[in-house]
Amino acid sequence: MGESGLMKCIRTWLTRILSWGAAQPLYTGGAAGAPYGPIDQTVIADDVNMYLFFAGDDGSIYRQSMPIGNFPGSFGNVSQTILTNTTENLFEAVQVYKLKGQTKWLMIVECEGAVGRYFRSFTAANLNGNFTELSGLESAPFAGKTNTKITWSEDISHGDLIRSTNDQTFEVDPCSLQMLFQGRANSTADYNDLPYRPGLITLQNPGPVQYGGGSSSSSSSSSTTLKTVTSTATSTPTTKATSTSHSTSHSSTHSSTHTETHRTWHRPSHTTTTTHTSEAAPTGYGPPHYTW
Repeated sequence: MGESGLMKCIRTWLTRILSWGAAQPLYTGGAAGAPYGPIDQTVIADDVNMYLFFAGDDGSIYRQSMPIGNFPGSFGNVSQTILTNTTENLFEAVQVYKLKGQTKWLMIVECEGAVGRYFRSFTAANLNGNFTELSGLESAPFAGKTNTKITWSEDISHGDLIRSTNDQTFEVDPCSLQMLFQGRANSTADYNDLPYRPGLITLQNPGPVQYGGGSSSSSSSSSTTLKTVTSTATSTPTTKATSTSHSTSHSSTHSSTHTETHRTWHRPSHTTTTTHTSEAAPTGYGPPHYTW
């Protein structure tokens, strides 16, 4: 990774540690505005294409793709900027997953907050589509200090969700989410000497994302943008319900039944402005906060 692009090594035999080949280019381009070039890359596939996502410590998330039959080749030297915000609100450590049982894809991105590192989340109908915000900034994150029971770390950093399969789709079960992350105690050491150690958090109130009837919007006036179209959306409040039974309902504008233990996603009443491309994006109720 870095200013010279991204590299890869290919292993010819899974069980032979010494069978790694020499480094080869994975992506030879840069990342406009990124102080260290492209970093924190991840690759994921649907049935047709392999996709490369990466960050740049510059408030942007980048994407490139190739036909799945061409992988592991090079993604070339051109990428598409798919999300932009402030550096703090879209920092690094992007990861993308398929949601089990749904035609939806989940993206998480690490951010820098006033308290510590945390993750936001976004969803898209396909890997080549628009990713729209699902959870908000530091006060209502996907995972952070404010919604976990972690006491030994201010940071939820460089996280990766535990997958339900071991293939190239990176599938995760929204009814059984766990995140492996790095955390640390407060320290004044240089970055490379910070006392990071691994941690594992488990979602305490899991549930399927409810689409339809709502509008995807930011919980902060600092909107994440893709391109050019600006719209204002007011979302309808619903009542949160947490249950360990096989059926969940609530008394507001919609109800939900699921065959696994889950929570009902809800979004509080608020009016915000978000900017996105003219391409249609998925809409629905997203979780303003999770509990880990």
